[in-house]
Amino acid sequence: MFKIVCFLALIWSAGFSKEIGTWKIELFDGKAIKSNTINIENNRVILSDTTIQKSDVKNILFLRQGSGISKGTAKEDITKILNEARALEKLYPDAGGIILKDDDKYILNPDGTRKYEYHFIGKIMKNSQKRWATVRLYFEEDRSKINVTLARTIKSDGTIYNLSKNAIKIIKPKSGTVFFEKGKSIQFEIPNVSVGDIIEYKFTEEIFNPWNKKIFNVDHYFQSTEPVGESSLSIGIPSSQTLTIGTRNITTMNDTTYTKNGYRYYFWQMKNLKPIIEEPKMPPLGNVIPRIEVSNLHSWKPIFKWYKGFQLSRMVITEHIKTLADSLTKKAKTQEEKVAKLYHFVQRNVRYISIKGGAASGVSGHPAEETLQKGYGDCTDKAILFATMLRAVGVKAYPVYIGTNGSIPTLMPEVPGYYGNHCIDYVEVGNKHLYLDATGTTSRYPSYWSADHDVYAINAIKEKIEKTPIPPPKDNQRYYKYEISISPSLECTVVFTAHYSGDWEDWLRWYWQHKKQNEIRKTFEEMIHEVSPYAELIDYSLKNVDNISQPFELSIKYKLINYIKETKDLYLFELPELVDRYTFDEVSLAKRQYPISYSTSEEIRDSYRITFPKNLKIVYTPEKTDLSYHTGKGKLCITYHASYDYNGNNLTFSDDFKRFIRIISPADYANYKNTLTNISLFTKKKVVLKER
Repeated sequence: MFKIVCFLALIWSAGFSKEIGTWKIELFDGKAIKSNTINIENNRVILSDTTIQKSDVKNILFLRQGSGISKGTAKEDITKILNEARALEKLYPDAGGIILKDDDKYILNPDGTRKYEYHFIGKIMKNSQKRWATVRLYFEEDRSKINVTLARTIKSDGTIYNLSKNAIKIIKPKSGTVFFEKGKSIQFEIPNVSVGDIIEYKFTEEIFNPWNKKIFNVDHYFQSTEPVGESSLSIGIPSSQTLTIGTRNITTMNDTTYTKNGYRYYFWQMKNLKPIIEEPKMPPLGNVIPRIEVSNLHSWKPIFKWYKGFQLSRMVITEHIKTLADSLTKKAKTQEEKVAKLYHFVQRNVRYISIKGGAASGVSGHPAEETLQKGYGDCTDKAILFATMLRAVGVKAYPVYIGTNGSIPTLMPEVPGYYGNHCIDYVEVGNKHLYLDATGTTSRYPSYWSADHDVYAINAIKEKIEKTPIPPPKDNQRYYKYEISISPSLECTVVFTAHYSGDWEDWLRWYWQHKKQNEIRKTFEEMIHEVSPYAELIDYSLKNVDNISQPFELSIKYKLINYIKETKDLYLFELPELVDRYTFDEVSLAKRQYPISYSTSEEIRDSYRITFPKNLKIVYTPEKTDLSYHTGKGKLCITYHASYDYNGNNLTFSDDFKRFIRIISPADYANYKNTLTNISLFTKKKVVLKER
């Protein structure tokens, strides 16, 4: 019997000289040729009696009688990959997959065009990681060209399955209701992949029309949630240039710099990286894993100049914009009222629709007049329109680029380059300087999306970079009021009212706007059944769901039956919903390796007024508590004040929880956890009643 070993991709890279044996060459047109010799020269495959083009070859198989495998670089390469996989598998037997190779390579040409090469090898150890075999590569036809040079599956016995050229598809991405891609994707599925297999692929991207030929800015992440055997970044730039280099979370790594044939080459490599074990509420992975970012710029001025040119050319105050802005603000008594009216108008009247494709839409946006006429645009379009309308009524405003705090890594200010996934506005109103985000539809002035808080903002027109502020806790407040009347039969009638500001108000307003009328009552019933399965809904109301210029308010009236617990001659009463409100899952771990990352500050206020029947008396209420916590650097992080008071059969409870900062470091975690745990324990204490 014959053993068949597939060597196609390795032969391409091994540079075989003439090899003697029995070879089977499979072509993409379905034909097969046998030859006693094979020689690869450039793009030609030279056989015993014919020569064919390398691009026509699907597989090259070496046929040999018996159990041996032919000698040569190809076998040694496969053996090396298999051995590396086995060694890492012993170290990480529970991993979903192992990344053996994750290599980025960039070449910047003197004319500003550039080439990118990527090489990936990974072992599939669980079904969850079979997704690695599905590869999608986005490109824009007028900017770049992608060529897949290798894609194959390596079985544990060394058998190789190569991807057929016909299996590589070019597709136009599906468009949703708000996202429309102008580019296309190369997509392929690496064949015959099972758990235990190794997949490998390489591709190159020729970028012949980059956004800006003068700006070269790339980054690389060396670690993952799966173990990594080897990860590297290689960059070649014209020797007349140098790189600005920034690193994060790196203590040691292999790095090399040298000059050759008119190019300056940089190489960075890290090996044997443990997987990231994700923790509740941790920052984006890019903020905690080893990361390097480079740029051929040494100042932000070229970025500022480029962005500024885009923005100002699109912020033209047309007669239409001026007339509309004046009419919307004619009843406003102050500049701040003008800002609020225009802020609410852009949110509610310009739909968010993102059409992606190149700098013209992604960075610069479209002209303000065009966005107003169309009635839709992405974040950049809405920011440009909002800033233009504000300028039309005499308010200084500037579009700024940011990276949202839950999605992308924090900017390296020392590395000038492209940055951000979002665009908002910086507004100067008298002595007030504030940030506003007109992208959404539910933010009541001066609230703006919490993902925009405490992030770097690039203000190209003013040529400055600064962090957006974290609002005080009162600007992200939940205020809950309860009026509870308890009958002699221990039935509780509850009137609950909730007031919100900031992110909670934005989110709840959006939530109720998207509820159908016939779903509202059911939703309220589900809410009170979380308090008690025996709760009965009496009434409910929602105020200012669609009017974002006024505070949103929610009210519910309901009954609680069998809520008060009886134990011997005592009755235990728990304040409804208080315990759930102060359950902090983010401090469930004994220790943390990574920070806790909230989106913004927070305040929770509770007010309960309870009337008990005359046949009951209060025998115990929890003691007054005052807690506060400062970080190791002395920064105020948390305050909590709570107290009960009663007069006759009327009991009141009020508390106030404030968190002032967004990031809790691992060094502060133990004390932070202790503080939150004490708050949780306090809220679990019950009021004790007894019959008179």
